Amino acid sequence: ALRAQIFAEAALLGAIGCFFGLAIGCSASYYAQVRGIDLSGLIGDAAYVGGVMLDRQVHNDLRALHVLILGGGVYLATLLIGIYPMLKSTQVDVPTLLRTR
Repeated sequence: ALRAQIFAEAALLGAIGCFFGLAIGCSASYYAQVRGIDLSGLIGDAAYVGGVMLDRQVHNDLRALHVLILGGGVYLATLLIGIYPMLKSTQVDVPTLLRTR
């Protein structure tokens, strides 16, 4: 029962973290996709670096597949990281530990 509770907690925290992370990340990415990021302050008038011409306004390209792969990967990593405390929790005698404090 304790293992399931710890794993469920890791799964829930991972889902909440992925939701908010994807919401903030996708919002920022959409803004950069539509409005672009102005790099003229960084490169100034010299739009050439190493003989290659740079655009001063950079736009990104975020696709739904990228969001699904990255979000799923982060959630899977959260679940894998949650396995270690789940396994360690059965090695600790919680009532004895609480009584000695």
